[in-house]
Amino acid sequence: TGLPVIVADDPLTCVARGGGHAMERMDRRTIDLLSTE
Repeated sequence: TGLPVIVADDPLTCVARGGGHAMERMDRRTIDLLSTE
């Protein structure tokens, strides 16, 4: 497709860091929307 990509040396760390950044940017309303209870 011609989409440029970068293959990470440590993909699990990338996922953990990305998840952490996403959580930092969420506010309480977003967290409530994602709740399964």
